[in-house]
Amino acid sequence: MKAFYVLFAVALGVSTSCLGAETKECDTTGADEGSVTVLELHSPEQLDAFEGCTILNGHIIIQSDYDGDFSLNGVTTVNGNISTVDEGAEYLNLFEMQDLENIDHLHLLGISGDVNIPNLESLGDLELVQTSTSGNADLTALAEADNLSVRGSWTSTKFSSLKTVTVQCQFCGSQTCEIYGDERKFPYITVNLPSLEKADKLEVAGAVKRFVLCPWTKNIYSHS
Repeated sequence: MKAFYVLFAVALGVSTSCLGAETKECDTTGADEGSVTVLELHSPEQLDAFEGCTILNGHIIIQSDYDGDFSLNGVTTVNGNISTVDEGAEYLNLFEMQDLENIDHLHLLGISGDVNIPNLESLGDLELVQTSTSGNADLTALAEADNLSVRGSWTSTKFSSLKTVTVQCQFCGSQTCEIYGDERKFPYITVNLPSLEKADKLEVAGAVKRFVLCPWTKNIYSHS
């Protein structure tokens, strides 16, 4: 009986340890906007503070002097927003959150690298603006968004699971969605929406190399 009791205690300790390792909740640090903290991100090294975190509370604003990749794997939920400053972060290269499933809003403006968030399932607003001549955006698992805007030369986009965009779904070859004059041409963009069933408005502008749309999509207005 004594041996059985010791074995049970050890097993229980391992189980508790495993449960503790599964979830780690962290808060951003920095300026306080009411009850939500805001981290102004200037370098990739600042992300080291979130090593091992699975839930992140607060906002992150990527500053214009940020130089390097943004890699925050392991985080599954962000109760807040991640965004660049309005003027963009042109030295932001790869943006990667491999395990992210939910976030309030994501705005990445004026970036020059790829976006890799393959497990993100839903969010409010998604805005991706590319400044380089090519870029890849992988949001394979995204099923629902309020607004989606993908602008610039995204030569590969993966939105194969996207079913519903509550308001506007926008793909543009230019950063501003304006039509270039004769002296400039739109870079080629790809639009891949094989599962899209409903959007209040769909806008596609530019030189579209590939456009895949679910044949039974409804409630959509589009132009190119």
